[in-house]
This record gives sequence, C-alpha cells and structure tokens, in this order.
Amino acid sequence: MESWSRRGVTKMSRISRRHFLRGIGGFTLSLPTLPSLLAPGKAFAQSTSVPKRFVAICNYDGYYESVYYPSVAADVQFAPDVFSKQLSTIGGPLSELLGPQFDPLRPKMNIYRGLDIPGSIGHSAANMLCGAARIVFGDTSPIDPVGNSRSMDVVLGKSKAFYQKVPQYLSLLGQEPSYNYSMSFDKDEAGKTVRLPYDRYPQDMFQRVFASRILDPATADKFKAKKITIGDLVLQDFRSLLNHRRISSDDKVVVNNFVDQLQSLNTRINAAPSVLTCSRPTMRNVATGYWERMTEQDRFNFFSNYIDTMIAAMACDLTRVCVISMRLFGHDHGLSHAAPGNRENQLKYLENTRKIARIVAEFATKMDAVKEADGKSMLDHSILFWGNEDSNGGPHSCISMPAVSFGSAGEKIKTGYYMDYRQRPFFRHPDGQNIGRSYTQLLVTFMRALGLPPTDYLQYGDGGGFGSFNKNVSYTNGRYIPYEASRNDVLPFIGQV
Repeated sequence: MESWSRRGVTKMSRISRRHFLRGIGGFTLSLPTLPSLLAPGKAFAQSTSVPKRFVAICNYDGYYESVYYPSVAADVQFAPDVFSKQLSTIGGPLSELLGPQFDPLRPKMNIYRGLDIPGSIGHSAANMLCGAARIVFGDTSPIDPVGNSRSMDVVLGKSKAFYQKVPQYLSLLGQEPSYNYSMSFDKDEAGKTVRLPYDRYPQDMFQRVFASRILDPATADKFKAKKITIGDLVLQDFRSLLNHRRISSDDKVVVNNFVDQLQSLNTRINAAPSVLTCSRPTMRNVATGYWERMTEQDRFNFFSNYIDTMIAAMACDLTRVCVISMRLFGHDHGLSHAAPGNRENQLKYLENTRKIARIVAEFATKMDAVKEADGKSMLDHSILFWGNEDSNGGPHSCISMPAVSFGSAGEKIKTGYYMDYRQRPFFRHPDGQNIGRSYTQLLVTFMRALGLPPTDYLQYGDGGGFGSFNKNVSYTNGRYIPYEASRNDVLPFIGQV
C-alpha cells in the first residue's frame, strides 16, 4: 500500500493498483483502478482483474405474461426446446412493460421465458434467489425454503472464489419500509432458516457504509450530523492526487467523476424529505403511514438513493453483492389476483409495474456508466438480475418465472436475446401456463459466470443440487423428469462457462 504525505503523494517507484483518498478523522476512501498510476511498465493484465458484482432486484406478486414478454416469438431454434430472438430485431418497445428506457440496454440484457420451480404451489411459494419451493404455513408463519437451501447472495458471500478476501460488507441489502420481506436466506447452526436483515432506509445504509470509515469519533459525529460531507473529508488528498505527475487526463476525469458522484449523493441524502428521517418510533413502525406520506417523486428518489449508495460501494470495492427488495410500487394487491383475461385490471397493474421497470433501468444504466480500468463498464463485468417471487399474477404460480438480466459477467453470458425454454410441443400446466425447464439452471448460470465452482453451491438445496426440483408427476404427466438430470447445468445457448 502506498503512503501519502501532507503535501501530496510521496515520490515512490511503485504505485499500487488500488488507490485511496485519506481524509480527516482517519477516513479512507478507495478509488476505482487508475491505469496511469500503475507501476511503470506494468500494463493492466486481464479483464478478470476487475471484480465481478451481482445485483438483484426482487419483486413480489407476479406479472401477467401477456404484458411482460415480447409479443413476437423467439423463433430461432437452437435445440428442440431452446428458442431465441435477438432483442435488436424487435421493433418498437420490447413489451408493454419493458419500454423505451430499455432500448439502449438491449445489447446487454436478456429476457428469459419457460424457467419453472416445479412443485411450488400457493401464494409466495418460491424464492427467486435460491430457486426453491417454500413451505407456506400461513401469512404469520415463517416461510422456509426446503432442504438446505440458501439464497444466491448468501452463497456468493461464502465463496472464496468470488471474494478472495473478506470484504467490508458481504452484501448490501435494502428494501422499502412499507413491506418487511426478505429474499435472502441462510441457515443457523441448528438448521433453522434465518432471514438476513435489510436496511429499510437508504440514508441508514449510506451512513453505515461511509460514516463507518471515519476512525475519529468526533469527525464521525459531525458527518452523521450532516455538518461535514465526503468532499470535506477528502478534499486535500483529492487535490493532491489530481496534481500527481503521472496521473493521466483520463484518470483525472475518473477521479473527478467518482468524487462528484459521492458528493452529489451525500447532498441528496442530507436533503431528503423530513419524512425520510422522522425519528418518532411510531413513524418507523407504522409502515403504511410512512409510505403513504411520500410523494411519488419521493419514492423514486428513495430508490435512487439506494442505487447510488450501492454503486458507490461497489466502485470502492466495499462489497460486490447488492439486493433491493421492493413490492409493487403502491399497487392494489387485489389486482394481482385478477383473471389473466381481465384487460382493465391488467392495465391498472401495469401502470405500477412500469414504475418498477423505470427503477431497474436506472440501476442498469448507472452501472453501465461506471467505467472500469479495462475500458469496459461495471455492468459489463457484472450481472444485474430482476426477478419475482411468482410468475403469473392471478394464480401466483411459479411456472415461467419472470426473469431479466443485464451484463455478461465478463463475457461469460451471451446477451441481447429473448430466450424461450418452454417445452415443445407445449404442455399447459393447470395454472394456465406452458411448462419449461428448471429455473435453478438460470441461477447456476449466474454463479458459474461469476466464477463459482459447483462445489460452492451444489450442497445448498434439496439434496439433488442447488435449489429444489419436484417432478410433480400428477400435474405434468412426468414432463419434468427428463430435466432433472440437467437442473445443475448452465442454460443452453446463453451459458458460456
């Protein structure tokens, strides 16, 4: 690690690949890799030196197939039950839900259809991050993934292949305060399912991640009291770094943009509406009162603050895993139970799910704007996964689970496709959807692309591999049986590992 002097960077023959801004109060902020300050003659080796990240946005209550997927068919056949269509060839919006804000992201995204969690029945019967059916005993009882299941964010945190050294935060988990529900599961020593706690306010996450890096208590108190900002903390070292004799003009832009982004986020967090920082316990405990008092723009800002905090933390390599858990954006839950053919209710439901889509597009776009040392973006080296606990809204089934991903994890996943994995000839499940193959293959594809060997995840499931697999013969006449052997394989065509 290089040392820093009061008047600037000390003259050294080597500059380490990871750079820091060291401010008052012992505050240390790691910066993105700056190629111009690498040791002389030492080129940036491989894109594999750039860390990979995993981001999940978890939604609830399902969607309607007719508005979620493209209206055109995936018509290029790769295998008897594997069809694709390039997103660039689809005219107009990708679907009624996936509007124009996704057009710039088409080359870096995938839409998946026909990925099922066999055996899941009833409301909230599946976990999108562990690909497992859940045992549901009632609205007030624990919802327990079957067997030895773990959610994917937990599996990544346990993997030495993903985290070569222990990070400051294994993951950052945030949710809206109106709906206390977690998609992140682990097991304690007694084998009992434990839900990981989520931050319920973005400013709490921001203060925890950045204020915790201030060693001097008095300075930390000033930061928490909003009397100083990140810019105040690192200003002197920031100027010294920009004046370093070896820093290139391109890297000056990287440093400027990075600190400006954090300073802007700091300002927005401090200026959040008073309802966001209300200290009365009743306000934090009465979720509906809190959420209903926010304007729609406040709600968008709320999630933007989560997004910006998470991206800054990933850019600093304080964490490589982030999850946002959000219920439908102020929707009437009854609409999710409407008959699939009820167009009026579909449109009402769609109005709110489009707001979620806007937040997803914002996260992906902002990740794509962060450039790494190899010239590619943070999104290029990552996987951002948008999913749901259910598929079709009406019956809340787990057939053809909604799934969209962004990023290739360093070209380990093909992107730019609408994939259809439904079995041919079509076989309709009693819930009204045509069945496909195991959803666990999608999560396995993600984990393999992020560098995990099978030994890191195969033990987390029902005994047959990751997640759960129920042949459900009574409902499907044994149509899932041939797919049991491939439940732990990467998805055909898309998976490059």
